[in-house]
Amino acid sequence: MGDAVALLDVEGGFRYANEAYQQLLLASHGELAAHARSLVAGGPFDDELVVRGARRRVLRASRRCLGGGAVLVTWRDVTAERDRADARERQAVLDPLTGIANRRGAEEAMTREHARARRLGTPLTLAVFDVDHFKQWNDHHGHAGGDSVLRRVAAVLVREARASDTVARWGGDEFVAVLPSSLEGARAFCDRVCAALAADGLAITLSGGLAALEADEPLAETLARADTCLYDSKRAGRARVTG
Repeated sequence: MGDAVALLDVEGGFRYANEAYQQLLLASHGELAAHARSLVAGGPFDDELVVRGARRRVLRASRRCLGGGAVLVTWRDVTAERDRADARERQAVLDPLTGIANRRGAEEAMTREHARARRLGTPLTLAVFDVDHFKQWNDHHGHAGGDSVLRRVAAVLVREARASDTVARWGGDEFVAVLPSSLEGARAFCDRVCAALAADGLAITLSGGLAALEADEPLAETLARADTCLYDSKRAGRARVTG
């Protein structure tokens, strides 16, 4: 059989292990044996084990108590199943046009970083952007031209962001950035983005708004303040970031 199987006594000693188990044991540097003994020990039942050898494998375990105190443990390789599920989950939070996070991905990042900022007392700043005169881009260059602008803006946002930042397409021609940094650090990020777009020579500009999380402030209020600053930028003539 393809599944790895081991028969252990009540003290965790091995009575039998099939060939598939032995092959996995060699690849896992003892993780499999330790997992088997933990399943016999009667503690919390962790039914999944990730084995990292020559290649990563995800194993789903089951156990069955037999007579005489023996326990039969079986591991099934579910790597392909888990990889497909992970791929579906990643696709669910990605914008298909730009390849960056979509609104759901942005909301998850905001919630995660808000909780971290509240727990650790670290800064968090939200930035929102609109592409200036985007309707004119669509009118003059068609939807393909508008899509090209959105992809270009997304690429610049990703390039100028840090590994800890999340940039996302909020919807239409609006983008957001979740920045675990101070307001000054967020302004520096916005300056880099605007400078990179100007260097392209495509006449793409952004209007933006920034808001730093205040003590005990709900996330929705921080986002609302960033939106207000965005509209201040538009009223002031666009091609600027307020906050």
